[in-house]
Amino acid sequence: MIRPAVSLIALLLSVALFTACDHSVEGPSSETSLQSIIGGTTDSGHPAVGVVMTDASICTGTLISPRIVLTAAHCAAYGYTPKWFLLGPNVENPSTTLYVQKWIPHPQFGQQVVDGYQVQVHDIAVVVLTDAAPIAPIKHRTQSLVGKEGTPITFVGFGQSSIYNPNSSGTKMKVNSSIGDVNSQGFWNFTTPSNPKNTCQGDSGGPALMVVSGTEQVISVVSSGDAQ
Repeated sequence: MIRPAVSLIALLLSVALFTACDHSVEGPSSETSLQSIIGGTTDSGHPAVGVVMTDASICTGTLISPRIVLTAAHCAAYGYTPKWFLLGPNVENPSTTLYVQKWIPHPQFGQQVVDGYQVQVHDIAVVVLTDAAPIAPIKHRTQSLVGKEGTPITFVGFGQSSIYNPNSSGTKMKVNSSIGDVNSQGFWNFTTPSNPKNTCQGDSGGPALMVVSGTEQVISVVSSGDAQ
């Protein structure tokens, strides 16, 4: 059976909701501190992708200007707001730790039924850093994805690399996929439960990257997915 995943256009670009495991709630957010990319590989690149950290959870975020990090709005659920942005391949030994000055979620963040799925809409936010990051930011896309069905994309995130090992989080991972069905809210991508290659809990706020004119651009952020 093919299982879909959807992304929701909001604020600057898309908010992506992906399926690969159960996105049940643990701690302050529905995807924080849980499973991460499934079926992927460790990522030694994408230096602008880092960890958005609260007192109780982690999400993934992407530097899109020297002091602006793009992530998911639900990463600050239950009153926990991001305090740090960590760069490097592993959260336990970050190469750079930056402090958060301000947290700005999309004002229309909430719940809505899209293509028969109850999903989080406008699940997108920006983190304003106190100081500029010593890393070049990644360009973000603001144009529609209509007509981009089938285009290869890459997801990057931190969190568990195994749904069976709660201690496997904290390492930057990546996995390849493609844009599926584009709709008024964004797009779906697809995977198979027998061989899942997708994002999952812990990758919230992480980027979907698409190559445009030879350069990767952020086209969406991970939000959530179905229950399997």
